[in-house]
Amino acid sequence: ADFLIEAAEKTWSRFVDVIAYFRFTFQLDQKLVAAKAKAREHPLMTLMAVVTVAMFSMPITCFLAFAAGSIFISFVAFMIIEGILLTLASLVLGGVLFVAGCLSLGLSTLFATAWY
Repeated sequence: ADFLIEAAEKTWSRFVDVIAYFRFTFQLDQKLVAAKAKAREHPLMTLMAVVTVAMFSMPITCFLAFAAGSIFISFVAFMIIEGILLTLASLVLGGVLFVAGCLSLGLSTLFATAWY
C-alpha cells in the first residue's frame, strides 16, 4: 500500500511540475490576466463569445449523450437477451438430461428385471 501511495505522490508531483513548466514557458499567468482585463473592458464581446461557445458545444454534448445512451442501452439489451438465451438453453438441456436419465433408469430397470 505504501508503494502505491508513493507512486501516486511521485506522479502527482511530476504532473504539477509539467503544469508549472507550461505556465512559465508560455507565460500563461500574464495571458490570463490580460484576458480577464479584456473581458472586463468588453463585456458584450465576452457574452457573445460565451454564448457562441455554449451554442457550439450543444450539438457535441447531444451527440455524446446519445452515443453514451446507445452504448448503455445496447449493453443492457445484450445482457437481457443473453440471459434469456442462457435460461432457455439451460431449461432445454435440463429437460433433455431428465428425459435421458428417466429412459436410462427405466431401461436399466427393465433389463435388470428381465435378466433375473
